[in-house]
Amino acid sequence: GGRVTLTARARVRVLAAASEPAPANSAAALATDRFEKFMRDQDANRARAEAEAGGDPAYPPTARQQAETVLAEGAAPVMPATPQIRVGVAALVRSSTHPGCILLHRRLGRGATEGLGIGRYGLPGGHLEYGEEWAACARRELLEEAGVETFELELGTVTNAVSSRIGAPPGEDFHYLCVFLRCSIAEEPRYLEPDRATEWEWHPWDDLPSPLDARLGQLKRSGFNPFISSGSSL
Repeated sequence: GGRVTLTARARVRVLAAASEPAPANSAAALATDRFEKFMRDQDANRARAEAEAGGDPAYPPTARQQAETVLAEGAAPVMPATPQIRVGVAALVRSSTHPGCILLHRRLGRGATEGLGIGRYGLPGGHLEYGEEWAACARRELLEEAGVETFELELGTVTNAVSSRIGAPPGEDFHYLCVFLRCSIAEEPRYLEPDRATEWEWHPWDDLPSPLDARLGQLKRSGFNPFISSGSSL
């Protein structure tokens, strides 16, 4: 945005041409006019740049200037929120003491990420952590939520649960990659998280309670049977 400096030779030529008497429409007069216009444009551009730098409302800063200002001040730029695809691991827990049943509880919710399951019956489980194996996630969640260790852990199925709607409230706009693992326990689950869910309940797979978590409901409607082994031990 600064003034362009002419070389000494160029300036001498322009001034010499301007000092020679000539008709108004001569080449010298035209060169002088062009030079003067060029210098006026340079002054106007510099004034505009100075006004922008000074916060003149007539020249609001551009997006690039705003970003440069944020970075210069050492603040992290605020990025717009983007929808995230989450990976969830859920355990289809079985027990010889409760034949034909799976373990469920009704989530109470704690935080925005749990909006999807609030007030609905769902399976024990949670989000897969970075670098974590599916089986390790299921075992961790069962210990944290129910205080039990599992055995006969195997892959049940993987589903793509999507319900995307622009402007939807929490719980109605989601995209989950759901990993369902079959497992068995030899003891009764303990009630360890009263702030997050109701007590554990055993329910027949053929007669699940309502309302169901959307991801579990999708699995049930698909015809999946948690009591038919896949043979894929983990």
